[in-house]
Formats: sequence, C-alpha cells, structure tokens
Amino acid sequence: MALAEGKGTTQVSRELGIELDTVRKRRKRFQEGGVSALTQDAPRPGRPTTIPPERKRSVVMLACKVKPENTTHWTTREMAKFAGISQSTVQRVWRANEIKPHLARTFKLITDPKFEEKLVDVVGLYLDLPEKALVLCVDEKSRIQALDRTQPGSTHKEGPVRHGDP
Repeated sequence: MALAEGKGTTQVSRELGIELDTVRKRRKRFQEGGVSALTQDAPRPGRPTTIPPERKRSVVMLACKVKPENTTHWTTREMAKFAGISQSTVQRVWRANEIKPHLARTFKLITDPKFEEKLVDVVGLYLDLPEKALVLCVDEKSRIQALDRTQPGSTHKEGPVRHGDP
C-alpha cells in the first residue's frame, strides 16, 4: 500500500523495518498475482519431500520401540540401513522430532501398543485446540514413585529428598 501511495522501496523498507529485498519480492508478487498472492505462502525452493508421513512415523516408532542388535542405541546409519532410507532422511526425521538416542543416559523403549494413537491425539489437541477446551495431564504414578523411577537414590523412608535437605 505504501508503494501504491508513491513511496520508494528504500523508504518503505526503513519505515517497516524489513529488508529491501523483501519489499521488492512482495511488490513483484503483488504485481503478478494481486492481494491473494500476498496472503499465501510462495512455493519454496528445493525438491519436495518424497517420504510419506507413514514412513516418517515408522522411523520415529522404530527409534522409540525397537532396540538395535548388538548396541545400546540407534545411529543414523544403522537406522537408515534398517528402514531402507537415506541417512540424511533419518537425520531430518530425528531432528524434526527431537530424537537423540545417543544423548540419553538410559534409553527407554515404549512398549504401549497404543502409544502412537495416544501421541497423535495429544499432539493434535495442542495443534488444533477446540474452542473452550481444557487439557489436563495426569501422571499415573505418584510423585514419590516417579522420582524413584527416574532419580535413583532421591527418596528415603520419610519421603523425597528436597534440595538443601541433609
């Protein structure tokens, strides 16, 4: 709109606090496609993904549920070989899902057969929260049991040890 009012590209860039190239790109998109071209994402450069979402989910599930043979955790190379996809694809999937088996002190395999279904339901709530919804998270273990499971030595007969307790 500022360009239509007769302002220069440099002036618009300064006033809006955006790069000069951004002003030029948006002006060109407007000239080629009107307002609708500005309200939609432009096509991104590079090759579109060829790995279907089911395949990506299977890589996540393998990393979380299956322990590799003769080793403590998956490597991207071993996972790629096992899943029949490239190592770089495994790296992208792991990065997108924050999977880091090599950094875990103890890697816990998920044995719940309905885990994926539950995961999709919970994440779906956060991504597309219904209006007036209330999401509660309840751990099935008491505080002491949870501490005992994840922090060996942090509980005693009188209860959990708090920071600063003798």
